[in-house]
Amino acid sequence: MQEIIDILSELLNTYVHSVYLDEYSLNDKNGGFFGNVNDQVDFVSQQLSSIEELKDGFNAIGFSQGGLAYIERYNLPPVVNFITFGTPHSGISDFYCPPGVYICKAASYLVKHGLWSHWVKTNIVPVQYYKDPENMDDYLEHNSFLADINNEKEAKNATYAKNLASLNNFVMVEFKDDFLIIPKESCGFNDYNSLTNEVIYLRDRPIYQEDWIGLKLLDEKNALVHITIPGRHMELDYKVLIYIVKKYFAGSVESENAIQWQSEDMY
Repeated sequence: MQEIIDILSELLNTYVHSVYLDEYSLNDKNGGFFGNVNDQVDFVSQQLSSIEELKDGFNAIGFSQGGLAYIERYNLPPVVNFITFGTPHSGISDFYCPPGVYICKAASYLVKHGLWSHWVKTNIVPVQYYKDPENMDDYLEHNSFLADINNEKEAKNATYAKNLASLNNFVMVEFKDDFLIIPKESCGFNDYNSLTNEVIYLRDRPIYQEDWIGLKLLDEKNALVHITIPGRHMELDYKVLIYIVKKYFAGSVESENAIQWQSEDMY
């Protein structure tokens, strides 16, 4: 992460802040598996509002749903351009833990043995963006994070759509060979039907058609972008990172043809 911070700071010649959940690095890392995401987003909001350099607005890069939640719920100071890398915006329907990542295995065990128990659904981070398409009633009843920020429940929060639609650019980057995010299509706000093995594209989903969170408004002003790049989850080529950041943060690109990836589409 520090290497990315250094690259961005030098590339854009600007202040770069790395959001943290705990000043102690191990606890900060564990926050990706254990914790209440709603509380975490609130903590980050207070953190960002205290930084003088950000008061007039800032560009943001996210690797999970926290950034989207911040924009929808708080957005003060406001985000101007927003890029996500490998973020399962539509949720995950299964878990994969790399060998040796025991904290992930512990979280996965708790999920399988008590998915919607009060403690698990408010303390295990992956559960808070877990969505089983075959059990949507349970998801809508028990999920207090993803179902809320995606405005999937019956009562819609109009502020969420207003805040997200205020972005100049919302860029979603998906890794072509991502096997950690299941389904990987979630990273572009698409969905996947495991019964028919078909991708349900964003424009065919109610979240877009009824514009629950402002994605359609972004699309109509050519501010919604989905990029697919080679590699597994977070195998990020820094040349690609630099290209994307310069294009959508700084508005300039050098030698566009030098960077090759799967696709770059306006929705």
